[in-house]
Amino acid sequence: MADYIANTSPLCYLHRAGILHVLPAILGRVIVPGQVVAELSAGRARGYDLPDPLVLPWADVRTVAPLSPQLEPFGFLGAGERAALTLALALPGSVAIIDELPARRVAARLGVNVTGTLNVILVAKQLGHVQAVRPILDRLQELRFRVSAALREHILTLAGEA
Repeated sequence: MADYIANTSPLCYLHRAGILHVLPAILGRVIVPGQVVAELSAGRARGYDLPDPLVLPWADVRTVAPLSPQLEPFGFLGAGERAALTLALALPGSVAIIDELPARRVAARLGVNVTGTLNVILVAKQLGHVQAVRPILDRLQELRFRVSAALREHILTLAGEA
């Protein structure tokens, strides 16, 4: 089984949508870089409802230092994204769980396998861990998760809910 490395936003959105439990159900242990833990901690300190990977039994928290020199040209990436991509580069065949398009583009340039929140939700439905995708997409959009109308319809079609 591949190693899965979570960036901040998938953990945030899955938690706030009430379905964070699907990650270990479909992926097993998930690697969470220390920088992602710090970003989530900072958000909780500001009053946001965010998970704490330090107390999740399935989260394998890892310190990431130094960051990969391959990421130096991409200073626009956040600390969590850089750490997740550094780990993915160090673990051949791993998959980074990242939603943000700029980070996904960098991952593609570096040959890093990527998945995201929407694919996690689709797989969760296919495996019977969630009943329907539509209400989860509705909740994500209430939380300001960005998804185009075309992508939303595509996801609903794949889920058999078009």
